[in-house]
Amino acid sequence: MFPSLRVLVLALVVVALGATPAQAKKSDELKQQERAVASQVESMGETLAAAGSRVRKAMKAFTRVQAKVARAEKAEGAAIRKAKIAESKALMAQRAAGQAYSAWKAGKFQEGMVRTELARTEVAINEVARAVYQQGPLAEVEVLLDSQTPADFTARLVSVDAVGRLQSSVYIGLTRTRATLAMQEVQLQAAKVAAEEKQAIADQRLAELKQARAEAAATTRRLAQVRAEQRVVVRQAQKYKRKIERRLSQLKREQERLAAAAAKAAREEAARAARAGSGTPTMAIPSGGLLWPVASGGHMSSPVGPRVHPVFGYRSCHTGQDIAAPTGTPVRASADGRVITSGSGGAYGNSIMLVHSGGLTTFYAHLSSKSVQVGQEIKAGDQVGTVGSTGWSTGPHLHYETRVNGTAYDPMGWFGQPSRPVTC
Repeated sequence: MFPSLRVLVLALVVVALGATPAQAKKSDELKQQERAVASQVESMGETLAAAGSRVRKAMKAFTRVQAKVARAEKAEGAAIRKAKIAESKALMAQRAAGQAYSAWKAGKFQEGMVRTELARTEVAINEVARAVYQQGPLAEVEVLLDSQTPADFTARLVSVDAVGRLQSSVYIGLTRTRATLAMQEVQLQAAKVAAEEKQAIADQRLAELKQARAEAAATTRRLAQVRAEQRVVVRQAQKYKRKIERRLSQLKREQERLAAAAAKAAREEAARAARAGSGTPTMAIPSGGLLWPVASGGHMSSPVGPRVHPVFGYRSCHTGQDIAAPTGTPVRASADGRVITSGSGGAYGNSIMLVHSGGLTTFYAHLSSKSVQVGQEIKAGDQVGTVGSTGWSTGPHLHYETRVNGTAYDPMGWFGQPSRPVTC
């Protein structure tokens, strides 16, 4: 939803609601987010700065809500993935519990069969014991003594031996069956414990699944709330669309005027040099040699390059390097030259343009004061004004441009960085 809108909508809601006690205790992460918002709004350039504090608040609001929507979407995705993982674990645990229960039931069945076999064996043992009791302890001897012939004795001996082996086999079978039953009972108990453990795990996984699904549902509801906030802020931001359109058109006209003035000044300076007999001046393509315009150094806050409005998608071009410094900081000429324009309104507020040799012009804008006049000859290092925040500006800084025959170049090309025309 609104791919380029997502980062601008939260701040309007935050501004409308006002600060809460919790906001007074912002974490480092929140402070970083605030700095990121401020940086993004600052990068929107003069168009946003000129639109006024309400518009800036709206843009900051949109930036915050876009980040908030992104975080909510990320949280929802993570919660849904967590729920799916929990569901998979719950299914696996239920399957394992079912298998353990089946193993326990199979063991129970085997135990029943062994107990049946043991009962039959015990019946047989009882019958043998009863027969022995009824016949007396010398029954086998009496059978042998009743033999009539040697052959009869041999036959009786074989029978007595067979009966003895049968009785011994019954006793051995009883012992084995009892041992098997004991082992079955141990295995059955182990299977029961395993089944109970598996079922406990399955119950835990099911509880985790329910919690994960509840969290996923909560994040989905939260995302819906944030998107509702987003729609509110977008509607509020849309109110300023025409104002920003007008400012953007005004900025483009101002930039075109500056480019034309710089090109004209470069031509006139070249003609003047030719009349003076100094020959054709060398083109001032960036190669070092300029003096840094802010005496105290300052802080480079916004470089050259394209700007895209975060709500409406309008494109603009930042043709200079912004150097933040306190109001009143001296601004000096970067090279020998002459003042060709001195402005005091519009996007750039108080401004000065100097023309130098080789088709080079330098431009100094948002000045709090100016120290030179049109036509005045200037030496490198001379003060031309002081840092300020006039025109379309959100804070004290110098907007510094360098042009060669009217074409804007990145000023940093004269200060150790790659030389390149400004392309937007």
